[in-house]
Amino acid sequence: MRTASSNTNGSHKLRLLVGEKNPTVRSFLLSVFTAEGYDVVGVAIGIDLLDAVAVSLHPEFGSGAFALVICNTSLLHEVELQAFNRLADWTKLPPFIFIASFGDKALHAQLEPFETVAVLEQPPDIADLRGRVNSFLRHSPRYDPSLQSAARG
Repeated sequence: MRTASSNTNGSHKLRLLVGEKNPTVRSFLLSVFTAEGYDVVGVAIGIDLLDAVAVSLHPEFGSGAFALVICNTSLLHEVELQAFNRLADWTKLPPFIFIASFGDKALHAQLEPFETVAVLEQPPDIADLRGRVNSFLRHSPRYDPSLQSAARG
């Protein structure tokens, strides 16, 4: 798991989780969203994505919830989807933006447990992805940065 994080001026940044197999694309997305001012965590496999989400939601670990997850759907195999289903029964998952292969029609039924902000075709237009992330987070009252825990640092 790779983290690109900064807390300039002691401010608490919204956390993003990026799940992408391709190391070049993952690094690029980490740099794009770090430059946008987010605290970004990157993972390369589905089990790490599941682990990062689960740990972020656990009150004792204190890693802080993710405001948004950007995930290539190729990371989500049957095992991860079943685990996310069980996790969604227990707690509210963060919202997701999915990046999917062109024409993946069966995908939508598999994404039921997720709050899906968007499903973008691969390769995503980075300007569009950036715009959707920023727009969603700016207009989502549940992710107001002023409400973030001061204990995180």
